[in-house]
Amino acid sequence: MDDITIVTAFFDIGRGFWANKYKRTTKFYIQSFLNYLDYPYKIICYVDDRCIDYILEHYTRSPHRCVTFIPINLKWLEHNIQAWKQLPKDREIMQSSRYREFIDHRKNIVYPNGVPPGKVGIKVFPENEIPEYNAINHAKIDFINHAIKNGYIDTSITCWCDFGYFGTQHQNDKSTFPKDTLDKSRFSRDRITFFIQKEITEQDTDPRYMLICTPELFTGTFWGGPTNLMERLQGLYHECVEELYSVKISDDDQHIYLRCCLKDSNIFDLKLNATDEWPKGLLFFEKKN
Repeated sequence: MDDITIVTAFFDIGRGFWANKYKRTTKFYIQSFLNYLDYPYKIICYVDDRCIDYILEHYTRSPHRCVTFIPINLKWLEHNIQAWKQLPKDREIMQSSRYREFIDHRKNIVYPNGVPPGKVGIKVFPENEIPEYNAINHAKIDFINHAIKNGYIDTSITCWCDFGYFGTQHQNDKSTFPKDTLDKSRFSRDRITFFIQKEITEQDTDPRYMLICTPELFTGTFWGGPTNLMERLQGLYHECVEELYSVKISDDDQHIYLRCCLKDSNIFDLKLNATDEWPKGLLFFEKKN
């Protein structure tokens, strides 16, 4: 792990109050993150300053001292993260009548018999209804580059891994956790590795099709590769977000990764996930006997 850095982040956008399957409490995220402390991962962790003291209390009892914690709040995000500066654009698009027509069409596809009574009046698709949800997902590449530019990263490989990884990917079941740490030799030397759920088709290149039908394609839970490519990915990412804005579309990071890959496939190393489950990156890249 001496030459690999993991970047992760958590900011409470109120997800604990969502009344649907996407609900996740702050407690869920923190309990998930604390599992990182059982490994000698070199981690840069951007964390909501409202819960950092609780996490640091546990960190003092960790067998490892490999995490750099950076407290963040709304003011910090507005100053340092591009996506937070663009929230008004997302909000305007999501509230537009044309965009709502697209999302109503999506609901008719997902729920051909009508939205179930228990879902009426709640946020059915957070990436289409909650600007902060998209912003925190778009922020991943900006957190990485903030860490690089401020001297927190001195490794040749940098990975993003979600703060809630062990909860969402492993349901906090330790029997399924990686037995070892990441293996640098398993990463591409000149590309950033992403997992995809299926092959990219011509249909997937249409941004409106992706918005309405949202096929499971790119995953954003874990990805990584050469540190020196992260600034290039950031430029691509911002460019692709703006291109979607230009056609009045706001969507989450999974859609943006696709657009980036279509624009510059030379920096993407795509791993096809052959199972129905979301890929577990820390398992895929762990050291093997």
